[in-house]
Amino acid sequence: MEAYYSKSGYSVYGTTFTDPTSPNHFKCDILDEKLLFELLNKVKPDYVIHLAAISFVAAKDQKNIYNVNIFGTLNLLNALVKLDYMPTKILIASSAAVYGNIEGELSEDQCPQPVNHYGNSKLVMENMVKGYYERLNIILVRPFNYTGVGQEPNFLIQKLFPTIKKTKRK
Repeated sequence: MEAYYSKSGYSVYGTTFTDPTSPNHFKCDILDEKLLFELLNKVKPDYVIHLAAISFVAAKDQKNIYNVNIFGTLNLLNALVKLDYMPTKILIASSAAVYGNIEGELSEDQCPQPVNHYGNSKLVMENMVKGYYERLNIILVRPFNYTGVGQEPNFLIQKLFPTIKKTKRK
C-alpha cells in the first residue's frame, strides 16, 4: 500500500509496534495516547488510515484484543481531536466479523452478531467511534479477509499459499 501511495505523490508515514524498517515509520504503542498525539502533531497527516488491531481471531490474550481494538482506536481519535488542525479524512477499519457466521449474501442492514472476541471488539469499537462523527471526518469500513506482505503465517491466506504454490507446480 505504501508503494502505491508514494507513486501517486503522497508522503506515506506509518507506525509499528516493532522496530521500524523505514525512515517514515515510527515505533508506537497505540495504547499510548500521548505518543500518538506527538506523532500526529509532528507528521500532520491529511489522511489517516487506521488498521492497527489484534486481528488474529484465535488470539489467546482476550484483554489485549479489547484494549488494542477498542481503546487503541479511542486513543487515536482522542489524539486527533486534540490537534490544532483537522485531517481531511480518517478511515477506520472494522471487520465483516461483526456479522458473525451468516451464510449467503451480507447486507449492512443486517444486525451484527459476532461470534468471537475479535468480532465483538470491532463491533464495540464501531459503537464507540460514533461519538466522534461530529468532530472528525470518519469513514468506517467492514472489510473481509486482509492479506499482504509481512502477514503472520497463522492467518488463513498465509496458511493456504504454500499449498496453492505446490499445487500449481504439479
